[in-house]
Amino acid sequence: MVEKSYKIICLKGKKVILRPFDIATDFELFFKWVNDPEVIRYLLRLIPTYRHQQLAWFQSLPNSTDIIFSVETIQGNTIGTIGLENINYLNGTACTWQIIGEKQFRGQGFGTEAKILLLDYGFNTLRLEKINSEIIAANKISLHYNKKLGFREEGVLRNQVFREGKRHDLVLLGILREEFAEILEKYREISQSAP
Repeated sequence: MVEKSYKIICLKGKKVILRPFDIATDFELFFKWVNDPEVIRYLLRLIPTYRHQQLAWFQSLPNSTDIIFSVETIQGNTIGTIGLENINYLNGTACTWQIIGEKQFRGQGFGTEAKILLLDYGFNTLRLEKINSEIIAANKISLHYNKKLGFREEGVLRNQVFREGKRHDLVLLGILREEFAEILEKYREISQSAP
């Protein structure tokens, strides 16, 4: 008897799908990314990540307030990961983060579409009211891209982060459900008109 392999797709766009993180197939890539200085340059955690720590974190996810997806191209390349963390169902809030670990896929809209799919899931499936993000001010690309997606600057923690010999501000961003509804409508219009 031939065993069939089924592709699990949670959320699908034109360029990417979001699917559950799979320790068997995704762990080594993620472990590589979170220890790559170029990838983690603007993450809030810079210390080396050990294999046993990372495995323990992934194994704890079913009992946590975090939801993690792998980001995969429609062609089947796993290129990153994205998630909602510290989900508070009482207040309807969460914080989002993202890694596009494969350099050749950065700056081509894969991350943008992944974030739109994640926000749609957070607002329209989990029924959250607000999603936050924290960006190191020196990370101009991430700041621009999040603002393009409708996030608004809500505050700045001055000199909060030390990177590359300098202190940097930490910019606090947030987006509300009704603000994202406009972004989602525009995205759907563009997606439907694209070839």
